[in-house]
Amino acid sequence: MDRSYLSAAVMLGVSAELLMKWLIARFIAHVPERKRGEFERTREQLWMKTERLFTTFVNAFEPHYCEIDPELRRQAEGNLQMVETLIRINRDDVGHGRLQRIDHEMVHGYLISYLTLLSIARQLADAFGADACSFYAA
Repeated sequence: MDRSYLSAAVMLGVSAELLMKWLIARFIAHVPERKRGEFERTREQLWMKTERLFTTFVNAFEPHYCEIDPELRRQAEGNLQMVETLIRINRDDVGHGRLQRIDHEMVHGYLISYLTLLSIARQLADAFGADACSFYAA
């Protein structure tokens, strides 16, 4: 093993960012056409401002949690902020590693957490896509 722990952490941050952007796209597809343009404009404006993009859309998700299973809602509310944390602590805005010290235990811990987050994000994306959005019902 070449002990490329910093590289692994940076790539995990990149992967977490792509996961977040994928989940945002699934959410935007979920909302009715009349609201979709507003969310798409917000996404375009904040595309390179990862932290603001994430915060804005996590806040947009919250009213829609009433549309999903209560257990998934609890998991999403408790864990989605971890995606932002993985992005923020593992890489800066241009993809450079932020960590001064990283070892195999830290990388392993991040990877274990990330696998859980992948599962929650998949379930949330499926829930957003399963039925028509009822939150904006006329």
